[in-house]
Amino acid sequence: MKKVKLLYSRKPGKISIDNFDEVKQYVNEAVKPYLRDNYGENTSRAAYDRRMLTKIKNELEGASKEPVRVYSEPLEKVRFSLMQLTSPIDAHISRIDEYIKSRVRNKSEKTLSLIRAFYDSNSSVLGNYTDMVFESPAFMEEKWLASENLSMTTKNAIIEKINRAASDISSIETTSATLAPVMLAKYFETLKLDDVLAFRDMIVKAANGHLPGIVRTADSDFACAEITLNCSEDTFHRTLDQLKLMNIDYFVKSSPYPTVLHEIKSPDFDTFVALDIETTGSLGASIGDGPAQITEIGAVKVENGIITDRFSMLANPGRPITPHVVRLTHITDEMVADKPPVDEVIKKFFEFAGDHVLVGHSIKTSDLPFICRAASKAGIEFKNEYFDTCEYAATLKEKYDWQKIKLEYLSELFGVKLKDAHRAWADAEANVGVYFALKALKND
Repeated sequence: MKKVKLLYSRKPGKISIDNFDEVKQYVNEAVKPYLRDNYGENTSRAAYDRRMLTKIKNELEGASKEPVRVYSEPLEKVRFSLMQLTSPIDAHISRIDEYIKSRVRNKSEKTLSLIRAFYDSNSSVLGNYTDMVFESPAFMEEKWLASENLSMTTKNAIIEKINRAASDISSIETTSATLAPVMLAKYFETLKLDDVLAFRDMIVKAANGHLPGIVRTADSDFACAEITLNCSEDTFHRTLDQLKLMNIDYFVKSSPYPTVLHEIKSPDFDTFVALDIETTGSLGASIGDGPAQITEIGAVKVENGIITDRFSMLANPGRPITPHVVRLTHITDEMVADKPPVDEVIKKFFEFAGDHVLVGHSIKTSDLPFICRAASKAGIEFKNEYFDTCEYAATLKEKYDWQKIKLEYLSELFGVKLKDAHRAWADAEANVGVYFALKALKND
């Protein structure tokens, strides 16, 4: 079959109104293979036919430039004649376009149904907010609709969005009281907690800081409340995690789950290992999330009052890190993906710590339970003594009229440089300075 490009190779004078019937016959034969009535499921064939018909049309329209140079007939007549040839091609191209669009729509609708079904089977943690999260403009990602099947990557991304939304919604409801509906309405616009926090701060500022139901994080005149928890040990520690994430200053007066390790009550020593850990956090057993696991251990060895060695290791916790913790510590799933498991890291830590006294801030309720469980799982006999700087600071708070006893507050109070708050190695090093500052006050 002749190629359409031969139209351009004809000698001047051959392409004219006089030989229009010849050209017409030629074009009809050229387009015939691509004028199919039914494509069924063969979208690729439809796309190929469209390309070929478009090529023929473009070459015919290009031929209209030739008469400008060699023919005396009005250009409009030639173009009109050529239009008679291209119009049927345009009509078929339009039919192919509509077919392809319908196929894309059907494909997207099918994929959307699969996404919704998968979402519904994993969204029980959202409760009454299931539809609102799914219908948020920020939930659906265009790349999810590109395939007729849901890949594991897409499924993991959907679950991650569900869990992050559940955590964010819980935080909003916990901290916003009567303004929770307003905060949630803002959240559903972008599914970003940072946007809600900025919106909340704007409302607080506009209300001159006296809006009920808003946690005023900059206010130092909080009332002090004593709360008794009647719960399992896992729930107890998750509650402490949540208080930490909410930036609430707390002190555990007594714990129903005391450690079996020996606690030193007075800072009478100058050789020890200051310890801090970071964990994944947990969304809570009530929504099917497992317990938190260690992601980082940081420690500083002090001998006779001098820092002699440092320890810092990330650990693969074997579970996702909750969004709140990522924002707090800046430790992400990607950062720990290729790190050794907790069992290996805890062994390395005990090689570093030896039989030294362990010193930490809230170590009794926040760090030691994780260290004990990890040591037991790794087959390590853990008998180190420990000293809790937070518990000791609590005994001095009233005497010195301290507003808080958090590590960040005491570090600033004593002029201790806290290099990177909420990273284990930085908190452990700051705790060394806080320990010696507290020791200096012992006989004051």
